[in-house]
Amino acid sequence: MNQKLARLLLVAAVLIPGYAGAVTEEDFKAKTTRNLLNLCTASANDPQHKEAIHFCHGYLVGAYAYHMA
Repeated sequence: MNQKLARLLLVAAVLIPGYAGAVTEEDFKAKTTRNLLNLCTASANDPQHKEAIHFCHGYLVGAYAYHMA
């Protein structure tokens, strides 16, 4: 089960950036799934791309660690 979840998260992290969304300051509050999706799919042309992708990865890693605990 744990390996399946890890693989799913890895596939999502690789494939989701193809669906570019606009990043706003509100997205970094991550109150909704849409906010997280916008961060995880930030376009490479977005001025906050690096921050959004790092936030997304950190959030997903934290959620996985919480799930495992």
